[in-house]
Amino acid sequence: MKLTYRPEIDGLRAIAVVSVILFHAGFETLSGGFTGVDVFFVISGFLITSIILREISKDSFSLISFYERRARRIMPMLFLIMAITFPFVWFTYLPNEAKQFSDSMMAVTTFCSNLLFWQETGYWDRASELKPLLHTWSLAVEEQYYLFFPLILMWLKNWNPRRLFLLISILAIGSLALSQLATTFNPTGNFFLLPTRFWELAIGALIGMMFSFFPSLVEQLRSKQSIKEWMSVIGLTMILAAVFAFDQDTPFPSVYGLLPTIGCGLIILFCDLSTWTGKLLGSKGFVQIGLISYSAYLWHQPILAIAQYNAFPHLTLWVKTGLCLLVLPLSYLSWKFVETPFRSKQAYSRQAIFSLTLMGSLVAIFVGAYGHFTDGFANRPNIESLRVANYEPDNPKLRKVAWADLEALAHNPLYTVEENPFDQTLWFDSSDSRLKMLVVGNSHGKDMYSILQMSQTVSEDFQIARFGVQIRALKHKSHPFFESPNYQLADVVFISSAYSKADITAFQKCVKHILNDGKQVVIARKIFKYPDTGVQTLADHKIRQAIKAANDPKALDFAKVARETGEEYYQIYSNQITRFRPSDAKIDSIHQMHPSVIVVDRMKLLVDPEEKILHVMSDRLDKYLSDHSHFTKAGYQFQGQRIDELDWLSALTSSSVKDTLESVISTEP
Repeated sequence: MKLTYRPEIDGLRAIAVVSVILFHAGFETLSGGFTGVDVFFVISGFLITSIILREISKDSFSLISFYERRARRIMPMLFLIMAITFPFVWFTYLPNEAKQFSDSMMAVTTFCSNLLFWQETGYWDRASELKPLLHTWSLAVEEQYYLFFPLILMWLKNWNPRRLFLLISILAIGSLALSQLATTFNPTGNFFLLPTRFWELAIGALIGMMFSFFPSLVEQLRSKQSIKEWMSVIGLTMILAAVFAFDQDTPFPSVYGLLPTIGCGLIILFCDLSTWTGKLLGSKGFVQIGLISYSAYLWHQPILAIAQYNAFPHLTLWVKTGLCLLVLPLSYLSWKFVETPFRSKQAYSRQAIFSLTLMGSLVAIFVGAYGHFTDGFANRPNIESLRVANYEPDNPKLRKVAWADLEALAHNPLYTVEENPFDQTLWFDSSDSRLKMLVVGNSHGKDMYSILQMSQTVSEDFQIARFGVQIRALKHKSHPFFESPNYQLADVVFISSAYSKADITAFQKCVKHILNDGKQVVIARKIFKYPDTGVQTLADHKIRQAIKAANDPKALDFAKVARETGEEYYQIYSNQITRFRPSDAKIDSIHQMHPSVIVVDRMKLLVDPEEKILHVMSDRLDKYLSDHSHFTKAGYQFQGQRIDELDWLSALTSSSVKDTLESVISTEP
């Protein structure tokens, strides 16, 4: 079949890009808007494969011409977006995020940003939405695909079309199977990497092969108007169902991804302007948005990310709506004055395109490398102006320091929340006469371990070890935790975690297993959460407001700033107490059933009810929180001292502690 312009495909692009933009803006109704990228993959696979096969059939295909077209299409807008984004990052982003942006500039230019983001963070992490170039992962996947796919088509051009179609089908099925498996063993890699995304592009490629190799079959499938109508409607319904029904809990990509991708394929295969769906998608409004969809896709993420980075704690609905609307005129202007001119061979020759691409790439790589090796332009004046008293504005740096002791103990810089081989080894010293305490839980359990290490009274009586695990996993006695050497030797198991509903449900069985093994159980109530943006806490926000308002920031009354911030945290704490009643009730019921179980309230280490203040920083602005609920090393030290001052663990650290434990062990069933 002859390859002609199909306005309904531009309409598909419009649905895809609008879905992605509104999803990234946080409109919860379009919780599956991220699937718009999958629609783009199918469209791209179809169009590029169709063009390559048409040129191969005419013996006119050239790799140089192919990559020239890709450069004209991709690079000018990419360089423009990076150039415009950079000043905003320079003036507003803190060093850690500025360094990550610098790394992404290098990765984007070399089309490996998907590999970078795979290593840096998960797509669903809160910090990800603040990365201005996060969305370029999909461009990287496409360009990696186009490094080898044209070669396959060239090398196998003399194959029987059915054999080639079968080969691509087998590769696609294999990719889908790998994607389904990866939802369990590597969900982040599954999202970002080409091997688990290939099948989506291949769906479009296979449809392109059908039009090129089997036109009579396509004509037969499209012979009845009613079939075209129904298949087009079904395809559009499938796409919209994914956009509105999927969310971040949907394993993706996986077989679930067949819903939007097959839906897109049905529209490409069956839809035309004679159908109701074709008339809708081919209407002027849809087509115009589709034409500017590449520009819109590139514009939306930097705009939303930078705005969110500089808002606290989040953008309002009206601001988000205004930013989404702003994308449209910017996209039209860049489509008209950047995209369209650079696609013209009369305006820019092949040599000019390749020269500009090389120059732009070298500049982006140089700037990115400079940002990387200067730790995110750390000595910028706007960053230096924040360094008053002991205030450290860079929370990722504080988190790194907070993990450093455990990483050093494990001799593993990748020691993390759970599934650490080191947790399966023996930490306790059998020659040490102190009792043995094992702290169990997720990242909040890790915080509790570090806090207990800072307590003089606890350290005098106990050796302390940690096992990173989600509490819900411990309802099964077969879990490796129960066979670990530290558990086998532990006298006390201290449970501290951010309890999910599944954890609360599993509490009874978990505690019973531990008690049956003759061990003392301590349970810490849940820690509260406070507003943050993913990189900035409420404490950061209050400190920066004070610095901005002061004539001389270095002469600020730091103790006053700390006190006022603590008072605001206390109000938030007071307002969310009721939210923790289900987990508290479950913990209380366990205590009633097993009176030997000791229950402690972590919030008592931070809250002063008489002063109505929640301690979140020192009088010299040492922050105790690095995000919504995790603590800094200064926070560990403060709470360790509070354990001693309040005699918080008196049930374990009293003079009769050994006798108490022996009594518990002998009487508990």
